[in-house]
Amino acid sequence: MADATNLPALQPLTLSQPLAEAIVTFGTPHPDALPDAPPRWMMPEIRAAHAKLGDALAPTDAATIVRWIAPLASMVSKAPEGRALRVRVQAMAHALTDLPRCCWTPETQRQAARTFRFWPSVAEIAELVTPAAQPLRHQRAALQRMMFVEPSRGSPEERRETSAERASHAEANRRAVEAMRAQLDQREREDKAARRRRVQLTPDQLAAHRQNAGLRTLADANASAQTLNRLAREEAS
Repeated sequence: MADATNLPALQPLTLSQPLAEAIVTFGTPHPDALPDAPPRWMMPEIRAAHAKLGDALAPTDAATIVRWIAPLASMVSKAPEGRALRVRVQAMAHALTDLPRCCWTPETQRQAARTFRFWPSVAEIAELVTPAAQPLRHQRAALQRMMFVEPSRGSPEERRETSAERASHAEANRRAVEAMRAQLDQREREDKAARRRRVQLTPDQLAAHRQNAGLRTLADANASAQTLNRLAREEAS
């Protein structure tokens, strides 16, 4: 029904020694400290490995899964036959297309032939092939973390800022200084307004002021209040 030799073989991920060590570090980071950022020269390899693992972990087309399942009919007991086999295999394949491409390889097919004695269910197949994707998911998660960390600069040439970086830093500093100046100016204006705010006395307050100061008329109380306000303005200025 299907040729098992057409199954795609999972190409091994070739990594440099520094990147392989970084994947281990970023794959199991310390809970209280972030790993050291990878050097800039490593970023192209990180992006390429991340993309390759993304392809391996992409969903599978049903035709590939049909080629994986169908040969099992001649390797296990109680397998369906004829048209019933074709219908069963097609239905099972469509139910498993969400599993990654890296699950459907000659290696996992050989493992299924050694594991299943009878025709398997969809759940049994999924349980058998899913672990093949776990190491790749772990590696891709570590690479994802590296891609979101600011790369470190190793050599003097890498440590030297580029003109674009210098311009960006200068613009950030300029905006920070302007924001600080605006905040100080606003605070100074508010302080002056508070010092210059006139005290508005009600008639009852004027009467109490006249009584306390021994003034004879309301006009004297008003004159005294105006004098107090003038002195307050002079002190604020």
